[in-house]
Amino acid sequence: MFNSNTVLALMLLPAHLTSAYTACNSGAGYDFYFKGECNLENFRSAFEDAVFNNPLRTSTGCTNTVDEELAALLEVSIIADLEDAVKEVCKAAQDAKPSVQISDVPYERDGAKFIERYYDGGSHWNEETETLLYPSDGDTPEQVLRTDAARVKTYYEFAQ
Repeated sequence: MFNSNTVLALMLLPAHLTSAYTACNSGAGYDFYFKGECNLENFRSAFEDAVFNNPLRTSTGCTNTVDEELAALLEVSIIADLEDAVKEVCKAAQDAKPSVQISDVPYERDGAKFIERYYDGGSHWNEETETLLYPSDGDTPEQVLRTDAARVKTYYEFAQ
């Protein structure tokens, strides 16, 4: 899930539908990375650094601002809609991310060590907290602790 320790890789493809703006970027697509919450500010900053300011990706003579370029690529007609468009891209990236349950950790290979690190507080899973923030829709919690806690006794016995 997205938190301060998450590195997010996002891929944008050139717009195929109409937008009020015309993209200066062309090609088969690209990706860029950033840490932190997936929001317009972080998304814009990473896009600007990795794509928009890259002369190999943005055509010479481009008169678009960063926001206009994002609007063209994300197929929005007004800059005010960028925040919602970025939320959709963030959700799509989160949905595409593989999910691994602790019960799926192969015990024969690294499972015993992982479970030991988990109970010692040394795994990235120890930092996850139940939340109504992104990637939740605001009503349905994500990273539900009750689900994880239901298996605690079993994993504790494995770790012994």
